[in-house]
Amino acid sequence: MDETEEIKQDKTQSDASSEVKTDKTPEPATENVQEKPVEPVETVEKEEPLYSKQALVDYGSFSVVDRAILRMVVSDTEKITQEEAQAKINQFKGVEE
Repeated sequence: MDETEEIKQDKTQSDASSEVKTDKTPEPATENVQEKPVEPVETVEKEEPLYSKQALVDYGSFSVVDRAILRMVVSDTEKITQEEAQAKINQFKGVEE
């Protein structure tokens, strides 16, 4: 290979490496795009445990007075949540929530 051919070959290689490559990926269209409404995730309410009258009186976090009220307002066979028990106590006392 003579000197002129080497120069031509070097020039061809340098031209090829100096080309700037651009990414021609199209941008997403933002016009006329209809967004789907987000559907709510199904919520599962955690059920509160039910307690017997005796369990509420023995192990509940109620005062001595409130326990005495529970003995009067809750039947022996009834099972209620602590929230319901507090509501019955408040109703007996005449306290509005």
